[in-house]
Amino acid sequence: MANKKSPITREPGTKHFVKGGVQYYKDELNNWFCNYIKQDDLVGGGNEEPRNSNELNDTRLQRIKQITGKQNPYVLDYGCGNGLMVDYFKAKGIEVIGYDKYNPKFNRLELGTGYDCVTLTEVIEHLTEPWNELKQIKECLAPSGKVMIETSFTDWLTPDDSYVEPTVGHCTIFSHAGLDHLMARFGFQPGEHINRNVKIYEVG
Repeated sequence: MANKKSPITREPGTKHFVKGGVQYYKDELNNWFCNYIKQDDLVGGGNEEPRNSNELNDTRLQRIKQITGKQNPYVLDYGCGNGLMVDYFKAKGIEVIGYDKYNPKFNRLELGTGYDCVTLTEVIEHLTEPWNELKQIKECLAPSGKVMIETSFTDWLTPDDSYVEPTVGHCTIFSHAGLDHLMARFGFQPGEHINRNVKIYEVG
């Protein structure tokens, strides 16, 4: 039975499972998605501090330096929450801007500013229709810029996993193939696949 259109393939999906009273669908690339979930009271989320430990943020910074080939890259943290990673990078002397449309402190974004890397750390799963966001990111990047996406994928998740949870705003859970498909629509090609949670994209 065909139902809601996939925000990734734009083709109809099929009913897959219900969680927290929310119907999730699945498309032919095994992306899971549901209808709009309100996000404006979820800034940072309940795991923002453990997700931004000094150790994890230092690992992210070293990755950014490696993939950009720059010791002082210009970074945009897209969906920065309360800016914990932004603060850490600034303390390390990195030129970094945070953007989060739901946080008044960070809700202004300048396009065409030539970032060497745009990070989305536990962000893309909150986007019901990620088209406008990816257009913005494309406009923000330098010609050789990279996008570093950190999320969890249906390739190893099950619907019972706590990550698949509408109450924390997780409305679109990607497969690896599904994220590649979506990014290709905006002119990005896959770069390094660092681990099961982190994928790099570059302008094709």
